[in-house]
Amino acid sequence: MLRTWRDLRMIIEMLIKKISRKIDETWLGVHKRIWGLMNDYSPNALPVYVVGAQRSGTNMFGECLNRSLDVEYYPEKSPIAFDNFHLRDDGLIQELIRSSRHRYVVFKPLKDSHRVDDILRLAGHGRALWMYRRYQDRANSAVHRFGAHNLEVLRDITQGRNLDVWQVQGLVSEDLELVRGFDYTSMKPEAAASLFWYLRNKLFFNQGLDRRADVFLVCYEELVSNPESVMRGVCRFLECDFQPAMIRHIFSTSLGRYQATNVGSVIRGLCDGMYQKLSAVRADKERHLA
Repeated sequence: MLRTWRDLRMIIEMLIKKISRKIDETWLGVHKRIWGLMNDYSPNALPVYVVGAQRSGTNMFGECLNRSLDVEYYPEKSPIAFDNFHLRDDGLIQELIRSSRHRYVVFKPLKDSHRVDDILRLAGHGRALWMYRRYQDRANSAVHRFGAHNLEVLRDITQGRNLDVWQVQGLVSEDLELVRGFDYTSMKPEAAASLFWYLRNKLFFNQGLDRRADVFLVCYEELVSNPESVMRGVCRFLECDFQPAMIRHIFSTSLGRYQATNVGSVIRGLCDGMYQKLSAVRADKERHLA
């Protein structure tokens, strides 16, 4: 009976949280519509693009930005701005930016992370926020959500199949050579998900984004450990006001839950090096903001 009561209490608590969140989202939507009737920044909205590897905490981060009344937010599931999680044609995106009454229009085009330079040109100006996360936790999340999909994609590359898919775009010859150097018949899904993390984050450097003042880095681990400090830094980069509501729903329950037991020393070394490299660039960009 005690176990049944605990289960029931857990279900009730989950329902209360779900209902509370739904009420909160509805109220936020109403508040934003009212704000939009009283303010109009069109056609001068600044487009902001949240990019990086999937399963890196971008959903939570996008919602942090969405909590600002200055922001109009288009997540990748929005049929208005996205088709199969890709940004729709340039003309439509440009019109969404021009017609927005908000100061910022935030998009989350993760599948388009290989063409940040192109999308920053859509409105003639813009900002990009590249989010990254420990590869171990990203791999754990990706395998849990998508199974061995990353492994299948990498195997296809070595066999010369499906080379037009988004996962291959932006890779340079040394990346493709690296991919072809592994044996995918014995590779574990976690190792493939980690290698994919490395390749997607290498796009940051392939595109020279580390040298651009209109691109900023956000670390998931730092965001959930020091939410106010990180979001204040993001707000300084975007030149917007920090609002406490931005960090109200940040949680850290998935932080450091996975160890790289099935990854192997070569891929582990690549990923550790990439994480350190991203963190060094982030620290440098933060110093320039201070």
